[in-house]
Amino acid sequence: MRVARYADREYACNRPGIQQQVSSLRSTAKAAFESADKVFNRAFTPAWNPLVHLGTLGWFFYWIVIVSGIYLYIFFDTGMRQAYESLEYITNAQWYAGGIMRSLHRYASDALIIVMMLHLTREFVMDRYRGARWFAWFTGVPLTMVGVRLRHQWLLDGMGRTRPVHRHCLN
Repeated sequence: MRVARYADREYACNRPGIQQQVSSLRSTAKAAFESADKVFNRAFTPAWNPLVHLGTLGWFFYWIVIVSGIYLYIFFDTGMRQAYESLEYITNAQWYAGGIMRSLHRYASDALIIVMMLHLTREFVMDRYRGARWFAWFTGVPLTMVGVRLRHQWLLDGMGRTRPVHRHCLN
């Protein structure tokens, strides 16, 4: 065990107990992912296994969110008084495309967060964050945390935890 000395005190830098717990947790999670891989390989064939293509699925959901977000932004007025009316217009007057695009945008963003978390966990457990992949890991982990935090905040806002501005409150 390596010991650091500071002002005549010794602090343990490596804790074998924590390392063993992390190693045990990682090996258990790796076994779980490998068994899930076997199940999905039998169900979908190895070429179509969704656990192998988590990065591809994330990229696909990302572009759905981008395209549906651009469509919604075209019809959404961000003004304080106009936001409610534009949302009503998108939902009710454009029921054929507006409601579908709002749903698609919402569910694709939820799926993106879930797929990102699964992908992050799988790559960590399979020890695929070293070498040439370190930069993607170094930038991807903080971006994932930001995305999860923003999604969590938006879900709380949508559930009425903050006071929304309604049309009748503006008059």
